[in-house]
Amino acid sequence: MYCNKPRLLKLAVAGVFLLTIAYVKPRAQTAQTKNPLQPTEINLALGLDHFDAHCASCHGRDGKAATEKGRAVRATDLTSEKLQAKSDAELFRAISRGVRGTAMPAFAKTHKPTEIWQIILFLRKLPTLTPDERVKLESAVPEGARHKRCRRLSKRKSQRNPSTSTKPPVSPPGRSTITLSRLRRPVR
Repeated sequence: MYCNKPRLLKLAVAGVFLLTIAYVKPRAQTAQTKNPLQPTEINLALGLDHFDAHCASCHGRDGKAATEKGRAVRATDLTSEKLQAKSDAELFRAISRGVRGTAMPAFAKTHKPTEIWQIILFLRKLPTLTPDERVKLESAVPEGARHKRCRRLSKRKSQRNPSTSTKPPVSPPGRSTITLSRLRRPVR
């Protein structure tokens, strides 16, 4: 069989070039090795806000992964020396890409790089965070900047009226209502 060496060489070079671009381009976002943000109160507060909305269900509010869900998925203790020894770039990659083979999802598609860097600032603060500091940071989150999930929860809480929550739902005339947990369903 005849082999066209120059053509084969061109294909090999093109393949290596394409693989290099495919490997280097995703790393461009994480080329930053140190967190570009300063640990100001607002950056830490916004990091806390995102942490509470996305991370606390597995890692716990204190970051120790002592929640039922955290134990079930073997979440990492974010206050451990092993995790705190990782570079900012390593944490950025883990948060943005997720951790393969674990329950840790990727957040690059749902969070801006600045938001991920704010989460990292908060992760660095977690081991020494006191309850008073947490309360101060929670109150420092600007209302308009609150995470959407947090905003919805606080809106629901403010709309609840405890005096009416214990009363059974009122049915429209001519229909009866079956209540299954929080679902009301008309029956004919």
